[in-house]
Amino acid sequence: MKKILKIFLGTFVLFFLTLLLIPVFFKDRIKAMIISEFENATEATVYFDLDQFGLSLIKNFPNATVSLGDFGIVGKGIFEGDTLAHVGKLEATANLKKLLYDQEMGVKNIDLKDARIILLVFDEDHANL
Repeated sequence: MKKILKIFLGTFVLFFLTLLLIPVFFKDRIKAMIISEFENATEATVYFDLDQFGLSLIKNFPNATVSLGDFGIVGKGIFEGDTLAHVGKLEATANLKKLLYDQEMGVKNIDLKDARIILLVFDEDHANL
């Protein structure tokens, strides 16, 4: 019985440590993926402070939570140089199962704190919406 308990506790501790360390080891790769996906989906440039970047697999388990501090979007093309959005802190929660197996974001929740979003419309064909 003690042996089974030790194996169970050892497995649990290993699983917990893995959840804690994955965000540390893959921080740069995750940042590059966020920027790449954002720029592929929009005609804008995204910026955020890497020191305020966080990824937690524990906070909303079994979901992954990404937090970005000093996050902003700067336009390209017609909106070149215009800051379209600036957020003090952005926190997004995504379904971990969908992220790992479906290659989709599956975003469940987005929280914005100290957000300033600027909507610009030139005519019906040109808007930053």
